[in-house]
Amino acid sequence: MVENAELETAKILEAEIVWIIADQSRLFDPFINLQINDVKFTIEKLREFYIWRQGVDGATLTIEVDKKLTEILRILYEHGEKPEYWADYLTFTEETATSNFNTHRQWVEYFKSISKDSFEHSDNQANTEIVAIAQSYLELVETPLSAFFELSEQSELLWLHSSQNRSEFDNFLWETHYSEFNMSPAASQWYRYESWLYRSWWQVKSPSVSNGVKEDMHQGLVNLGSSNSESWSWQDTHPIDIAFGVTS
Repeated sequence: MVENAELETAKILEAEIVWIIADQSRLFDPFINLQINDVKFTIEKLREFYIWRQGVDGATLTIEVDKKLTEILRILYEHGEKPEYWADYLTFTEETATSNFNTHRQWVEYFKSISKDSFEHSDNQANTEIVAIAQSYLELVETPLSAFFELSEQSELLWLHSSQNRSEFDNFLWETHYSEFNMSPAASQWYRYESWLYRSWWQVKSPSVSNGVKEDMHQGLVNLGSSNSESWSWQDTHPIDIAFGVTS
């Protein structure tokens, strides 16, 4: 890796390292798309950095902290890992989750409002395709997300309930970080998984959907919003490419 790229990767990972190294997070490895090859070795090295960081003076320059983590990442890179890929995943999910969350949830409501029955007497080919898109979303995004949410919610409750439900290292993380926010590592992973699921799904799906169908879907969303008594309306909607963070 180029040195500047290593430093940029270190900056991204440094902000997220606390949940990556938690024992609780291992429950979610089958879901979270970090693709760590040697989990034991990687987590051990990243924990070395975190423990070191907790012991240094608060006045230690940020550049020194980034330099230390860069050294750790270089060891992992030489061990066959791809830290830059982890940074890409974190950036990929963070950008979507923070900028498009509300508009994405509106599209979810729209997809849930669509059923085969609603178009069963229609000869409009676009309507048939929209139903198929909605069903694809519900099957490939909402179903696994629901399973993930159930797992994370149960784990969160147990983790917060008692120190006996946390590993020795996670109790250390609780004392140094999580107690301040009264949350567990699982809480920070649910929205990332959701973001990765729907954005990845639409990246694959979007090229096969014509602009005309996308416009019909957006109009359907606008119609739903204009008749919705909740806090959002048609003025708040965005085309699906923007809402799902996939633009050409």
